[in-house]
Amino acid sequence: MAFETPEQWEAEARVKGRQRSESARTPGSMPVLSARSLVKTYPDCPLSVPMSVLNETPAKANHSQTLKRLAERGGLEPTEILANIECRDWRRMDMAQAIDRLNKLIA
Repeated sequence: MAFETPEQWEAEARVKGRQRSESARTPGSMPVLSARSLVKTYPDCPLSVPMSVLNETPAKANHSQTLKRLAERGGLEPTEILANIECRDWRRMDMAQAIDRLNKLIA
């Protein structure tokens, strides 16, 4: 589903119980980078994930930055968040599969 205006996206996000990405930039959550674009193709893409499920060690290993700094810079893509949660190096993977696995892990 394509959204022509931010209002349409926000209406859909409210229906699905999601938060706006701006409100996801809180100390307790990691924004999903490009979530507004991704949700058009992958409606189940989360807009943010709780910081409590993320790990500092893979963040520093994969990005040379802290989780706080990554959140300040806009967040991580779903595949990067999944790699962090699974404490592994990032690798290219199918976005739909990554989002599905991510949603199962944060449910």
